[in-house]
Amino acid sequence: IVQNLFLFKFDILFQDIKSSMSDTFENNLVLYYCSHWNLKPAGKSLSTASSIVSPVIWNGEDCMLKIAMVKEEEQGNRLMKKWDGVASARVYMIDEKAVLLEKLSNEPNLYKMSKHGNDNEATRILCKVAQEIHSIKIKNSNTSVTNLND
Repeated sequence: IVQNLFLFKFDILFQDIKSSMSDTFENNLVLYYCSHWNLKPAGKSLSTASSIVSPVIWNGEDCMLKIAMVKEEEQGNRLMKKWDGVASARVYMIDEKAVLLEKLSNEPNLYKMSKHGNDNEATRILCKVAQEIHSIKIKNSNTSVTNLND
């Protein structure tokens, strides 16, 4: 019983340390890019298993810093750069791991539209954006997005 109690307390302590280290690691990454790209933190970061997203200010403009934690997110960052702001946020800066994005408005809010009985209009907007993204011709690249007409 004593050994099990010890292991239980160790697991709790380890989870606290791991969580604290993770927060510190993520904060340090955000601070690195803030220093490297002359950004100012503008709110709390959101972390997922695949990326860290943090509101920042760059040249007086509200932006979003997205730091990839997995290869797929790195590919997504590069694809956003190739879209060049068409049906997506503009990319201001990019490196191997991170991208500085234009902060888009919250309107129209498709979730709220759907929740308040405007599901058809929300779906039309979503389909229009998907169609625009899938019709983009990416120049000088082996990267492609499947055209929805194909």
